[in-house]
Amino acid sequence: MGYCAATLARVGIFAVTPDVYGGGIWQGGRAPTIDAAGRAYFATGNGIWDGTRNFGDSLLKFDVSRTTGLTLLDYFTPGNESTLNKVDDDLSGAGFTLLPGTNLLLGGGKEGVLYSLDTRHLGHRGDEQAVQHFKATAAHMHSLVYWASAKRGALLYVWGQRDKARVYRIDGERLVETPVMMRDVANQGHPGAMLSLSANGGRDGILWAAIHATGDSWHESRPGILHAYDADDIQHELWNSLEVPARDDCGEYSKMAPPTIANGKVYLASFGTENVGTGQFCVYGILPASGAA
Repeated sequence: MGYCAATLARVGIFAVTPDVYGGGIWQGGRAPTIDAAGRAYFATGNGIWDGTRNFGDSLLKFDVSRTTGLTLLDYFTPGNESTLNKVDDDLSGAGFTLLPGTNLLLGGGKEGVLYSLDTRHLGHRGDEQAVQHFKATAAHMHSLVYWASAKRGALLYVWGQRDKARVYRIDGERLVETPVMMRDVANQGHPGAMLSLSANGGRDGILWAAIHATGDSWHESRPGILHAYDADDIQHELWNSLEVPARDDCGEYSKMAPPTIANGKVYLASFGTENVGTGQFCVYGILPASGAA
């Protein structure tokens, strides 16, 4: 649904799968993507697809107007959309990211396949319509981070379910499909890490990764951990929230809730001490100099 920011009057509505259940627009908690011209893009989850009224497991492009509302302009649907629907491999797992300076959208979902799409021509149904697609992580992909490093160039960070953190280099308008960096140890279960990145332009990049510390978070709440890695060398961990748990532990992991970085601080939501009724919000900042009061 679209609303006028000035009046909050609803100006448009689009039902993704009006003839059946499903088609949820969840994107692992991410908002729709908006390009410089104000067009909106979002990915849908499991549900039927017919290319006419129903658009399950698809990336949709809309014109947005206060007078005409939401108008579907174009869409992309993977060739195996019916299989994605049957096995619960939503395309909507991570949402899509615009690659600065290009016409490319990068994203994927639970299948772990990363799609690169041309915003000028999404091409409708079929993987051949994508500019590029490849298996970028072992399973669920719920978070993508782009950074233009002064040292390493344009990079895309992924840490999927039951997989190692991976970093892909972007060469022009193509991703090099062999990771330029990887962590050594894979996480143990669902859903992988929620990622954010802070930097001073192209320098001093820190990759922030919120994830469960042990076990699997599919059907239960698990202890969480927030990692800080050198974004130019993710093998180098700068800090994590369980180094001094009495001071920094934020409690149970809240999946689909990436850390937020602003004003020199990192903000992280958690489930607190249990999955229900004990939510917690942690704020991290720079420690005072050693010996300071």
